[in-house]
Amino acid sequence: MACLGFQRHKAQLNLATRTWP
Repeated sequence: MACLGFQRHKAQLNLATRTWP
């Protein structure tokens, strides 16, 4: 469960970094 939450958080952060300039 913790791994899933961490992966989700990492994915969201990666998306924001990719979207942001």
